[in-house]
Amino acid sequence: MATVATTASTERLSSFNPATGELVGTVPIHTQVDIDATVARARIAAQQWASRSFEARAEEL
Repeated sequence: MATVATTASTERLSSFNPATGELVGTVPIHTQVDIDATVARARIAAQQWASRSFEARAEEL
């Protein structure tokens, strides 16, 4: 159902624990093109979800 957004960008953002300074992890920095494409996919998915019956949505959940 859901897919993880990908990006061609190689830039990453590092997240640090403020209490220890330890690196928690890194995440990709998405471009505006990436964001626009993700929003477009989300709008399509929302329309598809809304068109399903309550029963079909309940079964999916």
